[in-house]
Amino acid sequence: MDITLTDEKKEKGTIGTITIAPLGMGYANIEPGLKRFPSEQLFAIVCSKDNNKQKYIDEISKLIKVITIEVDGDVWEETFKAASNIVSGYKNKEIVVNVSAADANSGCAATCAAFVNGIKAFRVMNNEIKMLPVIKFSYYKLIPDKKMDILRYLSDNEDCCASMDELSKRLKMSLPLISYHINGTLRAEGLKNMGLITTDEVSGRIRIKLTSLARLILSGHIVAETED
Repeated sequence: MDITLTDEKKEKGTIGTITIAPLGMGYANIEPGLKRFPSEQLFAIVCSKDNNKQKYIDEISKLIKVITIEVDGDVWEETFKAASNIVSGYKNKEIVVNVSAADANSGCAATCAAFVNGIKAFRVMNNEIKMLPVIKFSYYKLIPDKKMDILRYLSDNEDCCASMDELSKRLKMSLPLISYHINGTLRAEGLKNMGLITTDEVSGRIRIKLTSLARLILSGHIVAETED
């Protein structure tokens, strides 16, 4: 799923609003959101297998121009990817996320995507706008270089690793240092506690895998904070 943003859509120098809305539960409360945040267009995130998705789009199209983003696969990864592409392509616009018509999974994914991109997110309740607490921060600043090196290696070498000992040998790091970066200490979080890797025991050995969040960071679908 790719979003191609044309020069016409980017319109340099203009200020306006773009709404992102996952539609896992229909189109309820989209109109009140548009009244509070009048928008030029709405990006509707829908599941490709949802038989009612065209009905949702047709109803919302009566109110605003709609661009449909069909999700086919991991909802979290696809939602983060969509948010990243929209934020990158519409840097001169205000972007808001309306999770009022989302199901639990897509709504949570969209809220978290708003969180890491520092954009406004809200829900409509009883015809009132309830802003969600979104705080901008950069994962890239929170992950030290050595930990990023481990993540990149795991991403580039999908056959790795059946154990921390194997990872230690491949990266030429001592086993205690690998354990420190993965498990952390009382004073410093490890990759596991940061939600970037998972570990499980198989035949007495600790197997290591990247999480969806780690893959999103490495693929650039979580926007890095830039210096002003």
